Amino acid sequence: MSKGKKILLISVICVVAIAGIIFGLSVLKKKNKESKTVNVYAVSEVGYYGGFYYEDMLYGNVTSTNEQKVYISSNQKISEVKVKEGDHVKMGDVLLVYDTTAQGLQLETLATEVELARVAVLVAERELEELKKITPVEETTEIPTTEAPTTEAPTTEAPTTEAPTTEAPSTEETPVLPPVSTPMDATGTDATTEAPTTEAPTTEAPTTEAPTTEAPTTEAPTTEAPKQDIDNNGSMEPEEITYTEKELKQAIKDKEAQIMQLSIAYQMIQVSYEIMVVQNATGELVCTCDGVVRTVIDEETAIANNEPLIVVGEADGYVVNTAIGELSLGDVRIGDTVTMMCYDDGMTYSGVITNISEIPYDENYYGDPSQSFYPMTVSVMDADNLRAGMYMEISLADNMGQEGDSLYISSAFVKYENGGYYVYKDVDGILKKCQVSVGTVSYGDLEIVGGLSNEDYIAFPYSADTEEGVKTKQESVDKLYN
Repeated sequence: MSKGKKILLISVICVVAIAGIIFGLSVLKKKNKESKTVNVYAVSEVGYYGGFYYEDMLYGNVTSTNEQKVYISSNQKISEVKVKEGDHVKMGDVLLVYDTTAQGLQLETLATEVELARVAVLVAERELEELKKITPVEETTEIPTTEAPTTEAPTTEAPTTEAPTTEAPSTEETPVLPPVSTPMDATGTDATTEAPTTEAPTTEAPTTEAPTTEAPTTEAPTTEAPKQDIDNNGSMEPEEITYTEKELKQAIKDKEAQIMQLSIAYQMIQVSYEIMVVQNATGELVCTCDGVVRTVIDEETAIANNEPLIVVGEADGYVVNTAIGELSLGDVRIGDTVTMMCYDDGMTYSGVITNISEIPYDENYYGDPSQSFYPMTVSVMDADNLRAGMYMEISLADNMGQEGDSLYISSAFVKYENGGYYVYKDVDGILKKCQVSVGTVSYGDLEIVGGLSNEDYIAFPYSADTEEGVKTKQESVDKLYN
């Protein structure tokens, strides 16, 4: 057999072998698919129709459109409270009367504080002007001044070593002095024998004085003289402060900031003083709006808990501030009536939508990054029992109608591939890969706008047995989650 025929025969055998392998694998794969069974679950169980809970149920806190709160301090004494809870008041009505005797003393103290605050501002301004007049020095001028004291240090310490040597003999001769006085009653021989002893200290006395005249203590002040000046009264003037250009700029900046803070403090205390002057004139505190007295508590509780002694709010002047998603904006409008339930007292209230902002919140309201939320205001009707801070649940179901038309399912049942979404759907008992159209994405749930209905069954796409062509078995979704 020729060489060419051998090569041809080998090639034919290889092709046949490969074809046989492929055919065997396909048959095996088909048998495996036929033997596999994948569970599928009803879309009605894994999905739902309509929007999320916040689209027809909103939440917010009660606030007052106009409210007057009266606080008192431990230094203020109340002579009489003129109102009680539930009273209807008008602007200018007297709410309480202060004890002006005690308040007059406080007024004098506050006047002193005002003057001190004013003086503090003036002093700081003068210091700023002085700083602006200073000529900055160069940073290199500081180098020799730091080295000057180090050169003189050894000269001042050198003589100190001699001081103990001159004092040593003087301490040894102290016991010799008493015998000098005793020879006055003795004989001449005794006096002559002790005469040299009396001359010893006289010869050594000059030696003790010599170092004191040459002591370096006289040189110490000369080295410090440039740093401090002594005036005629003996007091020392402070050393003049020098600044580099950078230090001077920072000092001026710090002083300007200090002046700003002092000025604000002065203005605040001055306002407090002026208010107290007006109150002290008559001792009466008047109402600033027409409304209803919401609360009145005792002085001790108000001071201890830092709570308002009296709270006056406008009649029916309460609103609830909330936010509505952009997907629900088309279902509500200003003037719509809503129903609200108060979590604090369990009562039901009616409200009217009075404002829907055209500018959304910067942050994600309700934690949903998929859509923007717009501030909405609801005015509360018959709000006599309400207080600021109460928590309200706002129902929009009457405005939004019945269930929505959109189908939502969890993104766990949908796969994304090549720019499209698809699911594994049960088609006549066999699993098929079907493409679906997706609308909005919120909280991990997808809005299905095409390709899937509530009556279909789908498989969990991330199961190892999930693939096209396998048999399906309908199961409850509880089995998947368990």
